[in-house]
Amino acid sequence: MYGLALSKPQEDGFAILYFHPLSSITEFSVSTSVLRNKTFASSGEIYHNFKILGARGSNGQAGAAFIDPRTEVLFYTLPNLNALDCWSTTNTDYSTNTQGRVYTSAQELVFPSEVMIDTEDRLWV
Repeated sequence: MYGLALSKPQEDGFAILYFHPLSSITEFSVSTSVLRNKTFASSGEIYHNFKILGARGSNGQAGAAFIDPRTEVLFYTLPNLNALDCWSTTNTDYSTNTQGRVYTSAQELVFPSEVMIDTEDRLWV
């Protein structure tokens, strides 16, 4: 795993973990309630609770990820494209039509490897 981002707690008190391997264009999620249940986590049935959200499209391998706790927007770097994209976690559809390009530059954003939002709502890459 390269990109991991944790949502704020949901109605059940558990957060959602969003994740992706660097070698994939696919985004996944799982409730932390699944990860915190030791008995269930060691069972052969745990994989049913991991969700495939969708794909980012061609050259959409993503690196670092971060969820803005205020807006619930997932930001993620795209090292192959020297870009930063985003998706609203409140959207049920994860597709190229629901993702947005925040910034791209082959000169200023070469292999973006970290992303975060500080306490003053500034986006750092």
